[in-house]
Amino acid sequence: MSNPSRLFSIAFIDNLMLLRKKLMSRADTLIFWLSITLLFFSIAEIGFNLKPLHVYVLSRIYTYGFAILFILWLLRFATRFKWKRLSKRNISEIAILSLLFSMGLFRLWALYGASYPAVAMVFAKSYSAHVLVALVFIYEFSSRAFSVLERSFNPAMIFVLSFFFLIVVGALFLLLPNATTAGISVLDAFFTSTSAVCVTGLIVVDTATAFTPLGQWIILILIQLGGLGIMTFTSFFVLFFRGEATFQSQLFLKDVINEDNLGQILKSVYKIVLFTLGIELLGALFVYVSMGSDAEAGERLFVSIFHSVSAFCNAGFSTYTNGLYEPALRHNYSLQLVVVVLVIVGGLGFPILVNYYILVKHFIKNKINQLKGVESYYKHKPHVITAGTRLVLYTTGILLVVGTVVVFATEYNNTLKGLSWTGKLVTAFFGAVTPRTAGFNTINMEQLLHSTIFFTIFLMWVGASPGSTGGGIKTTTFALALLNAFSLARGKERVEFNRVQFSTESLRRAFAVMLLSTLVIGASVFMLSIFQPDYGLLNIVFEVVSAFSTVGLSLGGTSTLSIGGKIVIILTMFVGRVGMLTILIGLFKKTRYVSYKYPTENVYIT
Repeated sequence: MSNPSRLFSIAFIDNLMLLRKKLMSRADTLIFWLSITLLFFSIAEIGFNLKPLHVYVLSRIYTYGFAILFILWLLRFATRFKWKRLSKRNISEIAILSLLFSMGLFRLWALYGASYPAVAMVFAKSYSAHVLVALVFIYEFSSRAFSVLERSFNPAMIFVLSFFFLIVVGALFLLLPNATTAGISVLDAFFTSTSAVCVTGLIVVDTATAFTPLGQWIILILIQLGGLGIMTFTSFFVLFFRGEATFQSQLFLKDVINEDNLGQILKSVYKIVLFTLGIELLGALFVYVSMGSDAEAGERLFVSIFHSVSAFCNAGFSTYTNGLYEPALRHNYSLQLVVVVLVIVGGLGFPILVNYYILVKHFIKNKINQLKGVESYYKHKPHVITAGTRLVLYTTGILLVVGTVVVFATEYNNTLKGLSWTGKLVTAFFGAVTPRTAGFNTINMEQLLHSTIFFTIFLMWVGASPGSTGGGIKTTTFALALLNAFSLARGKERVEFNRVQFSTESLRRAFAVMLLSTLVIGASVFMLSIFQPDYGLLNIVFEVVSAFSTVGLSLGGTSTLSIGGKIVIILTMFVGRVGMLTILIGLFKKTRYVSYKYPTENVYIT
């Protein structure tokens, strides 16, 4: 017979564990909703013109809210903390707990103390409260978003819904009174938000004059989140705070960042975000130097950051009314070359950047070992650059060279007329780069010849490379289709490149993407021609392909779109960014493996 005291101890411990779980669950819920409430008040203070009385009330709400948050966070931390080892999650929570304690303490001190230190005034400022509220919300939102990934949801559908969610939130932010100079309609807010999140660059209102600095910052953040994907940033913050991820979450991230090796998922997420921020900061520095010293330092710094992020994310947004065709910038060739490099690097894709990062790391390590006299240095170059990487680089290089020659030849006596030889070459090169898929322009697009417009449509349709911030059918899709055609013409049964045979799945996916892109573009052209009967067919096709490939170039028709036309372009931008194939994968369940096989039959094609 069991010992009654032992049974009582076991029951007592079980009850304690159950109480601990309940406390953690209640604390999690309260902290999450309190962080949302404080974020709501923070947005209200930033986005609306509040009266002094309202600002005073909000200041008190922040003070007591931080005090309550500290108590709840401390309660949750005490029930979750593992005394045996200090994890990265514990360190993150201790840091936030310290900030909450300091914020609550000094704000209460400034509120009720007869005398208080100067640091109390720093914490009493609104911007300090806004930063801490955002930090707490990001921590809580990221953790909950990751818990969603741990359930059995379709990764493709989550990817699509994350963009839709970001577009809706972005539109609501752009509707804030302080985000615009004279207010905008709901449809224009959704159009701008979709264009920013889908890194397109098409605009129905002037970014320079219709939006305040707050509105431009919102657009910049939407471009950044849309360029990499909100789930990538969410994963980064969770990994930064937690330092770990479940197996189910890693399986989801595998599809989001196109990483086949599960063991490299966490490192790849860090590399993607850090590479992006690092390249954008370096690009902002070069843009800042190239801009000249006409503007004030603060304004010049923001313009540099904005254009660097917009260029690397292939967005095409600008804080100037005429973009880079602004009279003060259209002949600034050093600035144009900086933007072009950022566009190319952003359009190559993160797998390419990671490939060359590994190669450079091996090269430097090898040289250091040689200088040290270590015998185990590499005598041969390590096999790091894959056939896929070479395919992207060759295709990109050919398109850039051919594009530059075509634009230079067709526009020599047109839009390039009157420019120096340097100006002609840089402008032609710029015109070959930005249709894939940046959307900046340094010439008047409405003056282009029909031959140049047709070739630009082709470049926009091909777009950037897979795993990048750009759109289009992607360079690899186009290259695989060409290689397959040449393979059939030569009577070969396989598609080969650089001593590698491409899989049947890759070929099927490439042709599916090309077919679906044609169907979406055709449907959008048909619908836009109904809503915009006054547009010429060439203008309609150009506008639709630009929206589908998330380019942002226009022949001048975007600002005059009707309500129906705006809705068509919004849907086209969204489908072009997330991919029609991704939407179909998200809607339909994957077929399970079947053991049967039907008889094979050839179908006459020609």
